[in-house]
Amino acid sequence: MKTHSCAAPTGVFTFNCNSRDFVVQQKDVAYFHPSTTNEGQYFVMMQNGKQYRAENLVEITRMIGPSETISVRKKL
Repeated sequence: MKTHSCAAPTGVFTFNCNSRDFVVQQKDVAYFHPSTTNEGQYFVMMQNGKQYRAENLVEITRMIGPSETISVRKKL
């Protein structure tokens, strides 16, 4: 019997802040929440304490299997 193993899902967040594009690893994000005053903006807090006011926040999750790679892109 052949068994297959899958790598743990990996993911990144992409966003714009102050006219700059950012790509950060999910594991480096402490938390994020939507702005209560500006629709479409999020506050992103990093594990290292950096904070961003993000626009166009997108979560991209990738799962790599034995014969395929699946990417899921979700605009938040």
